[in-house]
Amino acid sequence: RRDSRQALLSTDRMARSRPDDPTPVAERLAFTGPSPESSVLQAEERRQLHEAVHALKEPGRTIVRLHYDDGLTYDEIAARTGLSKTGVKRHLSASRLALAARLGRMGDRHDA
Repeated sequence: RRDSRQALLSTDRMARSRPDDPTPVAERLAFTGPSPESSVLQAEERRQLHEAVHALKEPGRTIVRLHYDDGLTYDEIAARTGLSKTGVKRHLSASRLALAARLGRMGDRHDA
């Protein structure tokens, strides 16, 4: 429902923003979204990222999820996990490096 409502609001805003444009609003909207190919690539990238996060060792996996999925600060993660703020930063940094390395290898596999 939210997507449908958002589409209607976008259509209304677009119609009001350029009332003298002879191009029908529906045609202008047709080019605003990602292409089917782009959508497939984005879905594959999300799948690879999920797989890479799942492969992380604890507590890195939990810290990554709390920081990126839940939007928690270092202090909030430290309070929730019982780690120090420095420990949270250290684990998050190491997890980012591990994710970058793993995702780089995944990209290399698919490029070949």
